[in-house]
Amino acid sequence: MKLSRIKDEAINEEIVQKVVFDKVEDKSGELGDCMLVLGGMCPLIDRVPKAAELYNEGFCKFSVFSGGVEWDTVYGRMTEADSMARLAFELGMAKEHVIRDNLATTTEENMVCGAFAMGRALGYEKVKKVLLITSLYHMKRSKLIADLYLPPYMESICCPAYGYISAEDWKDGGEKQRKVIREVSMTRLLIEQGFIDDIEV
Repeated sequence: MKLSRIKDEAINEEIVQKVVFDKVEDKSGELGDCMLVLGGMCPLIDRVPKAAELYNEGFCKFSVFSGGVEWDTVYGRMTEADSMARLAFELGMAKEHVIRDNLATTTEENMVCGAFAMGRALGYEKVKKVLLITSLYHMKRSKLIADLYLPPYMESICCPAYGYISAEDWKDGGEKQRKVIREVSMTRLLIEQGFIDDIEV
C-alpha cells in the first residue's frame, strides 16, 4: 500500500520503520563548508553535541544554529538558535565560528533561512557542502526537505544525531511516539503536496 493512503490511526511499527528509520544515511565523516543544525524541542540533547563533536574533530569549522521558536530552556526563555549556540560555546565551539538563524520556525524555514544565514556570513559562493544535523528520527524527512529547499548548488550531507529517539525506544506511548508518528504524517504531506513520490509501505 502507498503511504498517501495510510491514515494516522493506521500507522504501525512496520510503517514507522520503513518511513522514519530504514536506510538513514550517516556520512558524519565527510568534510563540510558549514553545518546546519536544526532546532526543535530537543536540540540540546543530541544535535548540539553532534555539531560540537564534528567541529572538535575538524570536519567542519562553521555552524548555523537554526531555530526562531522560543522555549523555556536550562538557560531561561530564549530561541532555539540562542540556546543551541550557548551550549555550543560550552562544548568548545568558538564564537566566531557560530552563526545564528533566529527566524526559522519550521523545517522548511530551517533550510531557507539557514542558507540565507550561511550566505550572508560566509559568502554564497563558498558554501557548497552542508553538513545537515538533526535527530535520527527527523533525518530522513529533513533530507527530503533539504533537497527541495536548499539552493541547487548546495549539497546536503546527512549527519544524524543519536541519543534522543531511536528505532527501539519510540514506542513509549508518550512524547517520543507522538514525534515519530508526526514524522510519518509530515512525510505523507510532502507526497500530498506533490513534492516527493509516493512511498510503498
